[in-house]
Amino acid sequence: MIESDCCQRCCCPNTREFTVNILDKSNPQEVIRIHREFKCCSCCGCWCGSCPHCMQEVTVESPPGTIIGTVTQVGTSFGMNYLIKDAYDTSTLYIIGPSCLCHGPATYCCENKFTVSNILIRICISRLQAMSTIVENI
Repeated sequence: MIESDCCQRCCCPNTREFTVNILDKSNPQEVIRIHREFKCCSCCGCWCGSCPHCMQEVTVESPPGTIIGTVTQVGTSFGMNYLIKDAYDTSTLYIIGPSCLCHGPATYCCENKFTVSNILIRICISRLQAMSTIVENI
């Protein structure tokens, strides 16, 4: 279940605040909560997300109320890269994304691929493709 503000979904869909509640199917109880705060980037005129005030971050809680990690956008001039950090703020995985995500009809002309690597030795451990259900484990 995703909770977000209607106005933010319409006016600023890529930077909106949201909370994702993941429920246990056998017992309708929330087991994981993912939350992102709203970030407005108009203050610095940054369109690519490379300014520290514009970079997105989500927190992951399990059980809800206990932070087990974060996913933080890394400042790059082009591309969407992320660090996955544990509860102690230690970087564990690095995600290298495409230079631009395609949405809508353009999705068929563009590959929205993400590579997940080990932070220490930079070995690819997985590839993800956005806008589809493809997950390739290596």
